[in-house]
Order: sequence, then structure tokens, then C-alpha cells
Amino acid sequence: MNFYQRITELINHGIYVYPVDVKTKAPMTKHAFKDASNDLEQIKEWFKHADNSKVGVAIALEKSGLVCIDIDNNHGDDYKNSGTHELYKLVQRHPDIAPDKAEYVEQTQSGGVHMFYKRPNKVINKRNLSDHIELLVDSTIIAPTNNYKAVQGEIWTINNNIPTWAINDDNYSFKEPNQRVFYPIHSKRTGRALDLLLYPATEGTRHNQLVSATAALFSTGAQIETIKYLVFKIGENMDLDYQEIEDIFNWGVKAATKQLKKTQEAK
Repeated sequence: MNFYQRITELINHGIYVYPVDVKTKAPMTKHAFKDASNDLEQIKEWFKHADNSKVGVAIALEKSGLVCIDIDNNHGDDYKNSGTHELYKLVQRHPDIAPDKAEYVEQTQSGGVHMFYKRPNKVINKRNLSDHIELLVDSTIIAPTNNYKAVQGEIWTINNNIPTWAINDDNYSFKEPNQRVFYPIHSKRTGRALDLLLYPATEGTRHNQLVSATAALFSTGAQIETIKYLVFKIGENMDLDYQEIEDIFNWGVKAATKQLKKTQEAK
């Protein structure tokens, strides 16, 4: 099936298309997706004698009753900076967005992925689901444009709706945190204190470590009962005597009270 025949197959199944420049992706009609058509005469004028090395095909998503999730991988060789990596993380929270759940999937010229879904009968907006994953609602380039190819299903057989969470602007959208900000290179004092809950010291400087952890916990401003629970939990994990844990906690209370008094007097 050649370029033009594939396009006529699309319009015969209710898909609205318009021509774009293959290299720049710019629309070749005055009003872009608003000019999209499934009228055979118009399609002939646009595509019958078109050079498919220069002319591509874009779909008007709203007119065609569809939406598209665009996974962008055009960001070098860093896997963690790719749409595929973000999709893997997103699927862990929302299994319904896994590629095998989409009835029609295309591979793009840059190695990205387009997953298409039935459009809901409501106004929806373009939005980012993560740094490199975007919900497209107006238009996108599709096969048989050069270097775009269908890898799963047919675009006119789509019956599954886009997951509701993906179209709600006020809903959760995954954004992978910057690792340097999210997880500092050097362990902070409070972090070391919390680590003792799972990795308690079992010998040596157990007393001093609990003192340090207690001071760190008081510096967080948490409720006194929360701090007491954590201090005793850490101390018990270290196999310290109850009296020793209580003495350390009481020291923390006195030290915190003294510091608070100093702060109030300085105001």
C-alpha cells in the first residue's frame, strides 16, 4: 500500500488529516489542524501527487475523536532523561497507561512513542504528564509519514478511553525529581538519625549515637510525642537499657527547652 492509498484508508475510516512539512513539521495549510479534512477531493489535492520525502501527514485529534500520549525520547543517550524511563515510573503508579493497554501505538522518527486513545465527550487540555511525556489533544504527525510506523493495532479500531487521571488538570501528574535536590549527596543529621531505625548501631558508640539522633530529632520541630517514640524506638533497636534511653530523652527535653527560652529572650 503506497503513501496516498494509506491516507485514503485513514479518511475512509473517519480520520481527519492535513499535510505537514516532513523536515520542519510545520503545517502546509493556513489554519493547521483546523483545516484537516476527510473529504476525498481535498485529500487528492493535498496528497495524490505529493512527494512523501517532503510531505507528511498530521491528524486532527479532536475531529477524529482521539487523543495521544507522546513519549519523547529525543534527549541523547541518557536513559534516565528519557520519556521511556519516565513512562516506566508512571506505569508503576498507573498500570492503565502501560503501552500494551493502548489499542494503537506508533513509533516516531526520533525513537519516541505515540499511544492513541478514544477521546472523552468533554473539553480537555494539552498537558504534561512528566518532563518528557505529554498529552496531545489538537494534532500530531502520524504514519504513513516517513519514519513513523504503526507497531500495534489500527488507528480506526480504538475503543478504549484515555485514563481519567491523565486528563484531569487538577489530578496527579508524575514529575521525576532532580536527584541532587531530592536526595543530597551528603547525609544530613536528621537523615542519619532516621537511618538508625533500620540500621541500629549494635556496639561501640551506641550512647553517643542516640544522643546525636535525639538532638537531630528535636531540631526538626516535631511534636514531643513523635520525638519520644522515635528516640525510644532507636534506643530499643540498639539494645540500650530503658533507663539509659529515658535519661537521653529527658536530656533532649531540657536542652530543647533551654534553647527555646534563649530564642524567646532574644526577640
